[in-house]
Amino acid sequence: MTRRLLPPATALLLLISIGGGCAYQPIDSAEAKPSRSDAPANTQRVLRVEGTSVILGEATVQPLSAQALLDRVGILLSSTAHYAANDLLSRYPDLAREALLDSALARHAAAPAVAAWLDQRAAPARGGWALLIADRSQNPARYAGYDQQRRALWAGFRKGDFAAASGGGLRALGDGPTPWPEIDAAVLRGTALLASGKPDEAAPRFEEAAAGAAGWDPVFADRQWLFAALAYRMAGQPVEAQRIEQWVSSLAPSRLAQVHDPMILRLALKTAVKSPAPFSPEAASARVIHARLGELELKRGSPQAALLNYRAAESQPGASPRTAELRLKQAEALITLRQEQPALVMLAGLAKGEARPEALVMLGLIHLRRNEIETGLAMLQEAVRLTTAESHPQIYADAGLSLLSAGQREPGMRLLHRSRGVYQQRGDFSAVRQSLINELRYAQATGDTDLARQVRGQLTASRWGP
Repeated sequence: MTRRLLPPATALLLLISIGGGCAYQPIDSAEAKPSRSDAPANTQRVLRVEGTSVILGEATVQPLSAQALLDRVGILLSSTAHYAANDLLSRYPDLAREALLDSALARHAAAPAVAAWLDQRAAPARGGWALLIADRSQNPARYAGYDQQRRALWAGFRKGDFAAASGGGLRALGDGPTPWPEIDAAVLRGTALLASGKPDEAAPRFEEAAAGAAGWDPVFADRQWLFAALAYRMAGQPVEAQRIEQWVSSLAPSRLAQVHDPMILRLALKTAVKSPAPFSPEAASARVIHARLGELELKRGSPQAALLNYRAAESQPGASPRTAELRLKQAEALITLRQEQPALVMLAGLAKGEARPEALVMLGLIHLRRNEIETGLAMLQEAVRLTTAESHPQIYADAGLSLLSAGQREPGMRLLHRSRGVYQQRGDFSAVRQSLINELRYAQATGDTDLARQVRGQLTASRWGP
């Protein structure tokens, strides 16, 4: 999908916090379609089929299909925007795996690049995704029968005929170079059994898939382990569920930041967080997991789900994340939903407390969007005055982007570069890369080809590049 970028005089920014600093994105971006409601109608857990995905979630949406993901990656790679392709895949690693397990999508021109990316993410485990794609291309006859059965199984899923699908399995290949077809078959069989009311039979299938994937892609394995735990709990076998859930006791916040699959977090909240098993004090709490899930949902273009998770995090006991941080995130989600009035009320209250600088930046953004330039700029300047780049680099990054959106190029660039220097000193290369991407988008929006070329060179040459 191509963004429609406008000159800064007419396109104010939607600031989406991504690690360190904010993302430069036009307010009319098709990636964040607004809703008139801040809460979906149905918040019960559901199991449904969309495309080639079986989704378990609460008030969640699937804004991108596996087909669309591959199409976008292909377009980005053809235009040498490798940094953008990497960012897109980082937001949807679960969809990338789903795409490569689908027989039709595995033939997509972008599939080899996506497979290589997944292998890199799985390291030091084997990954095997590129090997699977290569073998499919070289030995199509090996997969013909399996693919035909898989398509028939999915046809049953889409009709809601999970009971019939649970009655049989897919033919095992046996002689392939990777176990992915067999793992995929176990997952689909487990899904059909779980959906047809046979959780006791589903759990061993998910365990089988998890054990098979553990040495190839540990993240994929974690997801299946938690599905197995969920199935055991639904089957009334808490001891078996707790046996699997012990891994969550090591899910410290530092590790949690590396989880990019929302399903893993949803399953952790449904199973291990509610387990009576004694977890270590360092384990991530429900408050922390809800907050991380809200962050992922916001990045994936699901602000309603993000808002619900931030509110759920605030309702959970614990000191971290701080309530002020969670309310800032709720305001961010509300702004994304174009619900400015409730966001203004929340931010006005936050501006009277410890989160005053952060709240002022967001208030300044809203005023800029309303073309109240003097008020907006005054708030941004106050936020910068109250902080330093060393203590609050994200404030400087956010304020810099907002100034750029208002046509204040020189002070905006100065703040953006100062924040980037701090991130470089800290070794936060993800934040540095995001800062460079923001500057590149600004250069593209203003038609500054020299600046765009310079920033592209920095992205390509650095360790935070493509």
